Amino acid sequence: MSLIKDISRYLSINEDEVIKIANRSPKTYRTYLIPKKSTGYRTIHHPAKETKTLQYAILNIVFSNYCAHPAAVGYIKGLQSPLRVNAEKHAKYKFSVKLDFKNFFHSIKFEDLASILTEAFSSQELDFLKGALFLNYKGNYCLAIGAPSSPFLSNIIMKKFDQKISELVLSEDPDATYTRYADDLTVSSNSKEKCLKILKSIPNWIKQVKSPSLALNENKTLFLSKANRRMVTGLTITSEGEVSIGRANKRYIKKLFNDLKYSKISIENKSYLKGYLAFIRDVEPRFVLSLTKKYGADLINEVI
Repeated sequence: MSLIKDISRYLSINEDEVIKIANRSPKTYRTYLIPKKSTGYRTIHHPAKETKTLQYAILNIVFSNYCAHPAAVGYIKGLQSPLRVNAEKHAKYKFSVKLDFKNFFHSIKFEDLASILTEAFSSQELDFLKGALFLNYKGNYCLAIGAPSSPFLSNIIMKKFDQKISELVLSEDPDATYTRYADDLTVSSNSKEKCLKILKSIPNWIKQVKSPSLALNENKTLFLSKANRRMVTGLTITSEGEVSIGRANKRYIKKLFNDLKYSKISIENKSYLKGYLAFIRDVEPRFVLSLTKKYGADLINEVI
């Protein structure tokens, strides 16, 4: 098989070893739970090093020419500050609709990818990709949260979906916009009536989609306007149409800087402050400037 041969050359290991790695890959995931922001836990399946290496090789060899739909803003190669970019696409609008999928990665099965690749690869090659890229979870081969290949593959598989949703949205309102960041869907419009109509039409269409078979988390479906706080992928859109980390986050960051100033900050909080400050520099650089004015460049540089 030319695919195996190409991967063998890419990794500088023999073809038999490449096949062995793919065959044992579904059993190499370490499973653990991390708490969600709200309630409950998220299941992470972290693949072994050899599995990740194989997945990276496949992404470079097989999928380098595949691209996501323009509406997809999460996990796009070369796109800087995707959270900010996503929020900015909705900032100028008065009304927004937010929808969220249940168990997004686990809902995307190998068959969803195979239907796209059938004409390009033999059945043996597809079986190889199945073992190398998908987790055997409760009897189904699905994408794993924690595998480096999953985000990219989800965008490829969701391309037709994103195209259809974009068409639905624009058919209702040519001036509206739609974006998707992994399992988060956001639609914005300057017409409340049209936005509410879109809110009704999207769930009805999703129920008809067979591949991938996705279900909305109805508890997270929201209609937002300038009259209340609009949040897009964790960022606040102000009433002036600007993107911000939000007042609560700003207060907390100032508290941490005060703790640092008076040597009261814990090692964990200082590490958090360092990572979050880098994020703020991307999202809201003017707030970093105000922090510099208040606490001095030396303290900012200590964190950086």
